[in-house]
Amino acid sequence: MPINGVSNNGNLAGLSNPAGGARSVRMALSDLAGGRSGVVIADSPSNVLAALGDLQAYSDRVGSLTITGAVPNLDISLRQLNANTDILSKLTTGAKVTVSGVLAAAANTVASNPKVTNLVVLDTAENIAKNLGQLQNASNKLNSITQIGQPQPLILSASNVQANVSALNKISGFGVRVADTGANISSNIAALNALGKRLDVVGFTDKNTSISLTSSALLSDPTFARKLPQTANLTVSAPIADIANVVADPRVKSINVVDSFYNITTNLNALAKYRSKVTMVTQQETTRNTS
Repeated sequence: MPINGVSNNGNLAGLSNPAGGARSVRMALSDLAGGRSGVVIADSPSNVLAALGDLQAYSDRVGSLTITGAVPNLDISLRQLNANTDILSKLTTGAKVTVSGVLAAAANTVASNPKVTNLVVLDTAENIAKNLGQLQNASNKLNSITQIGQPQPLILSASNVQANVSALNKISGFGVRVADTGANISSNIAALNALGKRLDVVGFTDKNTSISLTSSALLSDPTFARKLPQTANLTVSAPIADIANVVADPRVKSINVVDSFYNITTNLNALAKYRSKVTMVTQQETTRNTS
């Protein structure tokens, strides 16, 4: 059988003793063409890839397939995965298989293959949005999600982001635009913040533009807050120490002060200063050491 693109990594004189050790791809193919079974193969990623189709034809007589080298990675396409499943099932522990060009609808199926360690999804914005559940289920093996053609932002609800945030953190080259009610946005701030730079903008689907959040979400982890429109009406729960910074944001219409009894009673002047926006003061319970 002619073998193209595969280097000779072994001594052909050793063909008479295949049980004496693992065979290079070239030597293994000679053994297999001669009718031998249980052939153990060990070779470089490039040599294995160059002969993957030939090895598939003899897969029922291959004992095992080991990828050698410092980086035992096989980078294959979805088509190669589907066409060579039998020989790939013979891969030994340690081999890493990355599958590229995976459609969003097939992500979970590909990820369920125990020999696949990583996958790269390439699909349209519509299909990615439609199959976010599949991508979320496969997120532990996802390398990246990119789009075919001109990238388009995904337009999602806040709850959709929350349910699929692990997958959405693998998107590359495009962002997420959130459109939802104020109540749903308020309930999913942590997930929206987790998107980081992938979050493009947050918009409202109703006339209620009220958002409730903590001063930490507004000041310390402000990714989400920066993406809110100026029309947002923010109600912020904050300790007294944060009030000055909170009121600096013109979108803040109401502040619920949450602090200890001591801080409240010793900062009454500060509370009076911002009384136009402080609508509630709540004493935070503190644990006292009684030992």
